[in-house]
Amino acid sequence: MRTIVALSKSLSKAQADKLDAFALTFNSAMHKFYVDYIVKKIPFLELKRNYISNFNLNARHVNSIKFSIDGITSSILSLNKDYLSSNKSKLLNVQSQLKKELIKLNNSKILNDGSVADNIIISVQSKFRKKITYLKKREQSLIKKIAINEDIIKSGNPHLCFGSKKLMKQRTTGMFQSHASWRDEWNFQRNKSTFFVGSSDETAGNSNAQIRHIKNDDFAIKLNINPNAQSQNDKYLELFFSLNYEKEAIKKIIKDNLNGTGKDNLFKQSLTFRITKEKNSKKRENQYIIAISFDKNKFTQTQSKKVTQGCIGVDINQNHLAISETNNQGNIIKSYDSNFDATGTVHQNINDISLSVKRLINIAKASNKSIVIENLDFSKKKEELKAGINKKRNVQLSSFSYAKIKTLIKARARDAGIEVLEVNPAYTSVIGKAKYSKRLGISIHRAAAYVIARRGMNKKEKETVFQLKLAESERKMLEEHNGNTYWKKVQELIRANEKTLSQESQVV
Repeated sequence: MRTIVALSKSLSKAQADKLDAFALTFNSAMHKFYVDYIVKKIPFLELKRNYISNFNLNARHVNSIKFSIDGITSSILSLNKDYLSSNKSKLLNVQSQLKKELIKLNNSKILNDGSVADNIIISVQSKFRKKITYLKKREQSLIKKIAINEDIIKSGNPHLCFGSKKLMKQRTTGMFQSHASWRDEWNFQRNKSTFFVGSSDETAGNSNAQIRHIKNDDFAIKLNINPNAQSQNDKYLELFFSLNYEKEAIKKIIKDNLNGTGKDNLFKQSLTFRITKEKNSKKRENQYIIAISFDKNKFTQTQSKKVTQGCIGVDINQNHLAISETNNQGNIIKSYDSNFDATGTVHQNINDISLSVKRLINIAKASNKSIVIENLDFSKKKEELKAGINKKRNVQLSSFSYAKIKTLIKARARDAGIEVLEVNPAYTSVIGKAKYSKRLGISIHRAAAYVIARRGMNKKEKETVFQLKLAESERKMLEEHNGNTYWKKVQELIRANEKTLSQESQVV
């Protein structure tokens, strides 16, 4: 799906009051629907009839509420699996640190001659105790978080807070001058958006929000905000706006939806709208943000490239995309790093990641080759990044950033007509380190991207290790295995070797 955003022209106060009143009704219904549908597990069809009669909504309004709640819930539940895995990993790390600190404290109490120290190392012991206290608090905090994550996954209830948990906490922190000012902000945030889900078999792709092209860049949306009203003026409200981008795509969708006939018409498609009120200011008054979602693939077909001519392999890392390009024989031609910073705010991260992905798309367009990425979820990727073969920095990608990178690569490639292939991620970094990194003079990450590209071309990797210095017994052990088992043993040897080197450097 592609979403574009525009800002409406200002409405009169009377019009804005009508739309805000509908938004209040819509969101009141949605808040109650969440409790009935997600928490109490009441069947949707039973709820639908009640909500239509009790909230002055039509069937499509209630469908929009369900669609919105389902989307938010599934997104949070999916992220919770990543949070659970991450928190369990953090807990093991904290418990390991705690064990080490307790050993240090215990050892500090005994002198070399076996006697108990008096005041000699009291300050050192105090530092150990402070760190132990902190680690114990951290341990308990993570245990609570894990319990919450497990409860959310088990119950299917993401514990939504409409208006945001952050704002809820601010009611007692002195962030607002008075409780009344906080309550005004709370009510605004909870009721500022309405959602109109579309369907390809409805008029103009959406029966409750029908878009039309006026002229040039100007468009209008007619919203059904009072389905039971007798007067057309009371029933509908029109928003006017201009589009600065993707206007031709929207014009084509409008034309296809009007000209198409029958439910099976391939050119007809749904248009989904989210209408969000902007806060009134000196520059803006009674204006609304209009987000329009549509399927651009309906008329922009991705061109399938012949991977036999080579492709672009991508390895996603903590602070960059490692990119390797292959020729028709599967040999590396060029390799690149497209850097980004994922340690800032959410908006800064998205902007930086978007620029990095843009550079990748430009490389793929220039070479006219498909992009190949790993078919890997975040929890497994994070464990790989933490493993010895890749651990150069403590900074880790968040699940949001990793998911955003994959989503952006697919979306931008689709817009550019570039095919994206996903391949089995098993041992790509191990193979890259063991076979290609040192031999080709490239980083481990670029070598992993090279392996990913070759895998996209269905090239087989010979079970050969170039980079490791192996003992005769280790080589014989490897010869007894093949396939993924072989590379698993290589991974174990790499980690054991790096552990030995780390211990030797500490001794020196």
